[in-house]
Amino acid sequence: MIDQHIHTRFSADGTADPETMLEAAAGMGIRYLAFTDHADFAPSDPCIQPEAYLRALGRHRDNDQGIRLAVGVEVGIQVGHAAPVAAFLDGRPFDFVIASMHRACGLDIADGSFHRGRTVDQAWSDFLDDTLASMEACPEFDTLGHLDILARYDATRGTAPAASHAEKLDAVLGWLIVHEKCLELNTSARRYEVGRMHPSEAILRRYVALGGKRLTIGSDAHRPNSLGAGVSEMLRLGRDCGIGEVLFFLERRAIPLRIDELLDDQPGSVTS
Repeated sequence: MIDQHIHTRFSADGTADPETMLEAAAGMGIRYLAFTDHADFAPSDPCIQPEAYLRALGRHRDNDQGIRLAVGVEVGIQVGHAAPVAAFLDGRPFDFVIASMHRACGLDIADGSFHRGRTVDQAWSDFLDDTLASMEACPEFDTLGHLDILARYDATRGTAPAASHAEKLDAVLGWLIVHEKCLELNTSARRYEVGRMHPSEAILRRYVALGGKRLTIGSDAHRPNSLGAGVSEMLRLGRDCGIGEVLFFLERRAIPLRIDELLDDQPGSVTS
C-alpha cells in the first residue's frame, strides 16, 4: 500500500534496478512508493550522482503499474557536512528528503567507530546531542529517518535511550514538532533482529504526547523481498498511538493519507 523509504542499485548497499523494485512493489499492491537512495558526505561514504539519478528514476514517475512514485533521497546529516548537504539539495527537484544519522560525532555508526571508547549510556547521550545539532545544521529535510538507529549496532544493539536521556530525547522530538518535520516509522530494525522497529513504541508515544502528528513510513528495503515489510504492523501502532494519517511527499509537499484507508486497501488485510 505504501513504502516511502527504499533503495536501488544507485545506493552502494542496494542490489536491484529501479525497474525491478517498481515491478515488485506493484505485485505487492503498493500504490505509494518513494525511491530514496543514499547521499552521504564523508570522503569514504557513497553518494549518488544527483543528475543521473534524477534522470534515471524520474522517468518512472509515469508508470503502467498505477503507482504514485516519488523520487527522493536519504541524506546523511552531520554538523560538519552542512555545506555539502545544502549544496547537494539546492535547486534539485527531489520529491522527498529523509535526513538520517549514519554517523554521530563524525564517526560511522554501523562499523563500530562511534561506539569505541563509549559506554552504552554515553553513546546514547552523545548520539542524541549530535542528532539535534545535525538537524539544526542541516534543516532542509522532510522526515528524520530511523531515529534510534543505535539499537541496531554494537554495544547499543537492542537498547534504547534511558530515563536519564529523556530531556535530550524530548529536545530532538520537540525540534521536529516546532519545525514541522516528520518522524519516520522505519520497519527495518525487525530485519536486524532487534525485536522491534524504529522508533521504539515508547519513543513514538512520547512524540505523540509532546504534540507530534507528522509521520512518514518506510521499510528501508535494499532488495525486493524487503519491500513493504512490517508496514501494516507499524501503521496499526501509529493508529493505536492516536495518529490518523501518514504523509506522502511529492515535490516536497505533504499529501495526507488516512491510515485506516491504507490498511483497508491492503489485499487480504484486516484492520481491526
